[in-house]
Amino acid sequence: MNSERFFQVFKLLIKSHKQTPLTIGLVFTALFIGCAGLTSVLVINEAAKQSYAKIEQPLITNVGHVIVANPGQQLNQSDYSTLRTQGFTNIIAVAEQRLSLDNGTDLVFLGIDYFAILNLVSRLGSDIALGLSDALSKHQARYLIHPQYAKQLTTQIYQRDSLSIQVGETQYGPVQEFDGAGIGNQLIADIAQLYEDFPTVSLSYLMVVDTQNTLIPLKNSLPSHLSLKPIMTATDAKELTASFHLNLLAMGLLMFVVCLFVIMNA
Repeated sequence: MNSERFFQVFKLLIKSHKQTPLTIGLVFTALFIGCAGLTSVLVINEAAKQSYAKIEQPLITNVGHVIVANPGQQLNQSDYSTLRTQGFTNIIAVAEQRLSLDNGTDLVFLGIDYFAILNLVSRLGSDIALGLSDALSKHQARYLIHPQYAKQLTTQIYQRDSLSIQVGETQYGPVQEFDGAGIGNQLIADIAQLYEDFPTVSLSYLMVVDTQNTLIPLKNSLPSHLSLKPIMTATDAKELTASFHLNLLAMGLLMFVVCLFVIMNA
């Protein structure tokens, strides 16, 4: 019965606009734009959520702060060892080496203190590195690379036959593809391996795994050339992403409502 009424109303609208065919076209165009806009927003939101879930997770969980050197100063290995000797075993050293490629981009090598991760895993009873510690220990490769990033590299750089990275005349590897969260567009290795391949590299920062009642004592124990800085956590990033998705969805619904308003007043 409802379908019959719908078709009757539809036929009535068609008859009432026989003299103005352009109006009918505009009505269908508005309806099409409204549906297409709302569908596009839903598709974009879903794709963004899946991308965030697979790629944008943190490399190390529960990291809300980092220790960095003040402007003009340098973070040394002695600073790291001194802090760990003082009992701050919730810090993880990170060193970064960038190599410029011919296409104008940088190839990033990231070294992380593997033994510090193992120590935290044994104490906290969970893998704070989301499988990274197992990957570094089980694979014979020296570097881990995300499969999606591996596809972006040219065959001249990422040589799959030899499982190595070729930059100029130097070859780095072997490389193992690892579909782990947080790896992103960089190659991950134990920091000892990074120092072996790049002897002049220096520490970039120290990640601080937030545990109870450690931040204030850690901050008070830092030498004058180092500072404790907060960073955006995974929760903050997720909340920001959710807010963006909500605004995008509201814009899509508004577009749909405006198109319906145009139809009703046509």
